Amino acid sequence: MLQVLSKPGYQIQMQICDVSSLQCGNLQLDRNPVPNSLKGVESQDFTSGHITILKPASKFELNKGHNYQVRIQGLKSIPKNISMMPQSFFLLEQSRVTPLVVKEYDTRFYNESTVVNVETNIIKERWHGNIAPISPLVPLPQQVMYGKGFLNLESQIKVSNSFGNSAGAYYVLRQIQNSLEHGEGIANSDNAKSSLNIFNCNAHPVECEKLNDNPEGYRLEIKPQGINLYAIDTPGLFYGYQSLLQLFHFYGKSLPFQEIIDYPEYKYRGLMLDVARHYFTTAQIKQIIDVMAMHKLNTLHLHLADDEAWRIALSKYPELTRQSGIRYQGYKIGPSNLIDGNFDITNTQKLQYENAATQYQGIYTTQAILDLISYANLQGVKIIPEIEMPSHARSLKKALPKLYDFSKPVSYLTGGYNDNVLPVYKYGADESFTSTINGITTDVANLFSGQFVANNISHEISLSGDEVPLGAYPESASVATVSQEFFMKLSANLDDYKISGWQQMVQNDDGTIGENVIKPDHVGHIWAWIPVENRNGVSGMEMAKQLLEQEYPVVADFADYAYLDIRYSQKFMEPGLYWSTPYVDTWKTFMLGRQVAPLKAEYKTFTGVEGALWTELVPGQEHLWYMLLPKLSGIAEAGWSNPQTDNWEEFSQRLGCGNKGFLNYIATNAKVNYRGYPSGIALELPATACVKGK
Repeated sequence: MLQVLSKPGYQIQMQICDVSSLQCGNLQLDRNPVPNSLKGVESQDFTSGHITILKPASKFELNKGHNYQVRIQGLKSIPKNISMMPQSFFLLEQSRVTPLVVKEYDTRFYNESTVVNVETNIIKERWHGNIAPISPLVPLPQQVMYGKGFLNLESQIKVSNSFGNSAGAYYVLRQIQNSLEHGEGIANSDNAKSSLNIFNCNAHPVECEKLNDNPEGYRLEIKPQGINLYAIDTPGLFYGYQSLLQLFHFYGKSLPFQEIIDYPEYKYRGLMLDVARHYFTTAQIKQIIDVMAMHKLNTLHLHLADDEAWRIALSKYPELTRQSGIRYQGYKIGPSNLIDGNFDITNTQKLQYENAATQYQGIYTTQAILDLISYANLQGVKIIPEIEMPSHARSLKKALPKLYDFSKPVSYLTGGYNDNVLPVYKYGADESFTSTINGITTDVANLFSGQFVANNISHEISLSGDEVPLGAYPESASVATVSQEFFMKLSANLDDYKISGWQQMVQNDDGTIGENVIKPDHVGHIWAWIPVENRNGVSGMEMAKQLLEQEYPVVADFADYAYLDIRYSQKFMEPGLYWSTPYVDTWKTFMLGRQVAPLKAEYKTFTGVEGALWTELVPGQEHLWYMLLPKLSGIAEAGWSNPQTDNWEEFSQRLGCGNKGFLNYIATNAKVNYRGYPSGIALELPATACVKGK
C-alpha cells in the first residue's frame, strides 16, 4: 500500500515499513548522473523522467510473504487524483525486474463529497434551461433554414456528379453511394424518383454566393425533388457529405426540407496527438482521423518524438528508431509513466498495461507514414510532423551520442531529465552537428510535403522549441536567446522550409518577442499554449496578442481550455493532469470559441484552434477515447461554428443524453466509446437536463 501521510512540507521523507513488525527503513533516490562520456549515455536509466528508483539508505531486507508499506511525507503538494499517485511499483534486483501488485492507495486530506458538491454547483450555474437545437448537426452550421415537409426516400436514389472529375470528387461520390447503400439501404439507380446531385460552384455562382469563397464551404439543399450539394472545392464537398451522413443518422429516410449554408470560422481546426510517449498503430491513427473528419477537423499535428521515444524511421539515420524506438528498465531509455490498469477507470476491458519489464516499442516506417498521409488527405486532414529541439530531445541524443557536448557541464532538471537539451550553440560552428540537424529536419519535412488538402503549407515541420530549462546553457545569460537564435539560423539555411513550433520558439516568458528570431513569413504555425488565466503575472491571451501584433500565424492551444490530457473533473479517480487548471471538461473546450473570437476580429493572422492530447498518462486506446470524447466535440464547435449563435445549452442538446445525439452518432459509426458512454453528455449536465433516451 502507498500512504501519503502529511501535509505539504519542504523535506521529503520516504520510508518502507514492514506492516507486521512495524520495522522501517529510510529510502533515497537512485538518480542518473549527468552523462559526461559516451559510457554514461549508454548506461541504463534509473531515476529519470517519471520513473523513480528508490534504494534503502542502509540495509533493509524484504521477507517473503510479508506486506510492506511505502510512506512518503513532506511533499510540496498532496496528489489530488490517482494519476499523480506513484503507480506500478516494481522490484529491481540487479538485472531482474519484478512487477509488484498494489492493493490499495491511502491518501489523506481529500474529501470526495466536498468536490462533488462544488462540481454540482458549477454545472448548475452554467445551465440556463433546455434550448431546442437549431439543427442536430455538430459542429453547428452557419445558417440553417427549414421548409415545410419531408423528403421521404425509398430504396433507390439517382446519384449524379456535376462537380468534376477530380480524384477527391470521385472519392466523395463513392463514399456517398456506399453510405447510402450499406447504411440506409438506398441503392443508386437511374430509375429512382429522387435524386442526389453534387455541383461545382464554378457553374453555380448564385447558389454559392454566401459561402465566402471558402474552399471548405458547402451548400446542402433537401427539397421535394431530392438532395443538392454544392461546393467550391473537394474539402467543401467532403464536409457537405459529413453533414448529410449525420442527417441520415438522426432522421433516417425521412429528411426535413432544409437549406444549409456552411463554412468554417477558422481555416485551422486541429488535434495534436502525442505518439512519442504512447505509440498508436497506423490502424488506430486512421480511426482517430475518421473521428476528426466527422467533426470537420482538418489538421493532425503529429508529435513523433520526445524524451521518451523517437517514432519516425529515417533511412539516413537508422539509429534513431533502432536505438530510441524502444524503452524498458535496464535500457538506456527507461520506462515512461507506468499506469496501473487496476486503478484506471477507463480500463473497462481489464487490459494489462506496460510495466517496467515490458520492452515497449513502436515505429512508423516511410511506407506507413505515406499511407497515413494519403488516408488523412482523403478525409480532408493534413498531417503536420513534429519533432523536438532543442529541449525534449533525449531520445534524439541517446540515439546519436555525437549530439552531446561533454566538454561543457550543465545543471538543470526538466521533466525529470538532466540530459535532454541539445547544445544548439554548436549549430553553424560544428559541421557535423549542423549537417545532422539539417538532415533530420529536411528528411522529416520532405516526407510530409506535397499533401493535397485545403490551406496546405508545403515543406512544413514543427521543431517545437518549448520548455528550454535554465541551466541548459550555463555560459549564456539567456537560454531563450540561444534557442531562438538557433531557429533563426536553421531557417536561414533551410529557406525552402516552413519552421513551426510552440510560442517559446520566438517568444520570451514575459511575452516579448526575441530580438533574433525567425520572421513570420518563414513560419508555418505558432501554437500558443500558455494558459489564458494569468500565470506568473502573464496572461496567455496577452501573449498570443503580442505574437499576432508581429503577424505570426497563431493557433490557439491554450492549456487551460484545449489540453485534452487535463482531467475532466476533480474527483480522485478521474485520470489526467491539473497543472494548468483544476480541470478541462467539454464546457471548457466549447468556450474556447468565445475566448478566441476577439482575436479573429482584430488580427488577420489568427489561424484557428487546436486540442492537444499529450499521452504521458494515456496507456492505451480506450483511455485515449475517454480523454478525447466528448471534449474534442467542443474543440470542433469552437473551430467551425459562429460563437455569436452558439450556446452551451443548445450544444449539449446536440451532443445528446442518450441514443439520439451526436455522441451516439460517433460511437455508432466510428465504433468507439466516450466518457459517459452510453449516456451522452449527461455527466456534464444537471440531473434534470436529460430525459432518458434523449
